[in-house]
Amino acid sequence: MLQDAQSLSEPRVFHAAAILADGRVLVTGGRGPGGKASVTCDLFDAKRAAWSSAAGMPSGRWGHSLTVLKDGRVLAVGSKGAGGAIFDPKAGTWSAGAALGEDRYLHTAVLLVDGRVLIAGGRNTETLASVEFYDPKTGKCTVGPRMAKPRYYHTATLLKDGRVLVAGGIEDKNLDGQPYAHCEIFDPTANAWKETGPLKTDRLWHGAERLEDGRVLVVGGYRRGRLGSCELFDPKSGTWSAAPALREARYDLATVALGGGRVLAIAGATGDSTPSLSSCEVFDPKASTWSAGPEIREARRTHTAWRLEADRVLVVGGWRGWGREALSSAEILDLAR
Repeated sequence: MLQDAQSLSEPRVFHAAAILADGRVLVTGGRGPGGKASVTCDLFDAKRAAWSSAAGMPSGRWGHSLTVLKDGRVLAVGSKGAGGAIFDPKAGTWSAGAALGEDRYLHTAVLLVDGRVLIAGGRNTETLASVEFYDPKTGKCTVGPRMAKPRYYHTATLLKDGRVLVAGGIEDKNLDGQPYAHCEIFDPTANAWKETGPLKTDRLWHGAERLEDGRVLVVGGYRRGRLGSCELFDPKSGTWSAAPALREARYDLATVALGGGRVLAIAGATGDSTPSLSSCEVFDPKASTWSAGPEIREARRTHTAWRLEADRVLVVGGWRGWGREALSSAEILDLAR
């Protein structure tokens, strides 16, 4: 089932979204009209299927991250010249947060078991291997151990044992170079990175979700063309194995973990100058197969997606095609069994 979820306050691409403790979804920033970094924010109430405006951020940002902290507040970091900011859902207000040690965007941010946020890689004037931690107890960012390789458009996935798997990505700022098959794992206990088995196919712009059994599914991506291949990472052996391929190759997609261990792959790109996809697919780990999911109304890439209650998925914003028409639309996919 597909449901229109009304529209955002403005078109958004390279925005960020997070689901709050009360079930609402906070959508922030992005590149608005003219490519300017936006300060505006929207809140989606799933019960009413309606948007409302939220307080604007202290400064505009795009290519940033949102992380819901253990106390329910939301950390926004990243984007050129934008300091850190904290959103308080109870008060509905933003306050200044700790600034990162260096500007970065298109990085990853993962909430660790101990409550800190691991912020890794990304870009500024160059691609970064640097790492920082945000500690909500002190409200400060500190420098962490560097990754083995600088990267952006990578994925970072929290494993069941509290470690973080970083997979793929690229260093070349123009995306003309070779993506990585290289993977590494951060161990908070040892405060160190360790290289692990490489992907079978080097890739960027892919999706990654942890399955109920602890393995990590990597979906699609880009390697001199869109990829339909998928892979599974086994944290026990540190190795990758081939997974069933997508029905339709795609990159710059969104992935969402559903109930029953299933994974939803949503839309994405077919090429830089071609229209985006509207198709979706569902991976069932028990059957080890992909099946067709519902089509969304508007084809999109560089979008965000979040699972609401009862396997309803909110899909927000993005581009119709690379650099073509940022979208203000949102849709709800109902994938309840």
